[in-house]
Amino acid sequence: MNYLYENRPVKTDLAVPRPLHYLEEINLLLYEEAPGTPLVLVLGEKNEERKIGAIRKAAAWLSWLHSLSPGKKNLPKATFIGSDGYKKTLVKIEKNIPEFKKYLFKKSEVNFVDQIWSFEKRVIHNDFYPGNSIVGKRTFFGIDFDRAGFGPPLMDVAALFSFFDFSKKMWPQKLTGKEPERLRSAFLEEYCRINGFSTTKIAQKIHPFLVKSFLDQLHYYTSFFLKGRRFMDKESKDHFSSIIKDILIKIKEFNNEK
Repeated sequence: MNYLYENRPVKTDLAVPRPLHYLEEINLLLYEEAPGTPLVLVLGEKNEERKIGAIRKAAAWLSWLHSLSPGKKNLPKATFIGSDGYKKTLVKIEKNIPEFKKYLFKKSEVNFVDQIWSFEKRVIHNDFYPGNSIVGKRTFFGIDFDRAGFGPPLMDVAALFSFFDFSKKMWPQKLTGKEPERLRSAFLEEYCRINGFSTTKIAQKIHPFLVKSFLDQLHYYTSFFLKGRRFMDKESKDHFSSIIKDILIKIKEFNNEK
């Protein structure tokens, strides 16, 4: 965080909050307040011009992060869940949520994640969903860097890109009609424009990272549900179960698109 704060863009409206303290025992990072509205809430507003502007700022912020060249800085590797981690998650679902067996896919279908993580390594946020950025009046902030480090940049692009495919049970988006596609396209086009990439080529390369972003969601929601369900009421249990089911269905859809 100190490195990111010290190397934030100069004379621009892209920023990271200043780190204040880190509690290593519980992996808690405290930093100064980032004034504004979470991007996820901005995307739920009625003003489409503001939403397009915010999503383009997200692309600009991400482009800055991926442009960093830390050199000899001893920065960590980004948190990575490999194929073994996802296979264990599938076993847990099969064992503890047997009614979802029909939605499961072959464990071998997650082997690809170990290969895509070996691609070009840059500084990445590694959890770049719209809840982890703040749209201020003049400044766009990236927040929540507990999984950040070196990794493939397309993981960040896929994280925000895949948000528009999330179940409404995960994020109450309030997006209608062709809005999701327009916002997703605006984000990808701006990211590619800034970096000089072909939008078509990036759209083709991003597919396995989209699958991984949903595998990450499956891993975290399943872990949270299995650890906490004995403390949940029926409504909460049903809510989390339905989210896990929706994620499994979406991963199957992605796998069928290969």
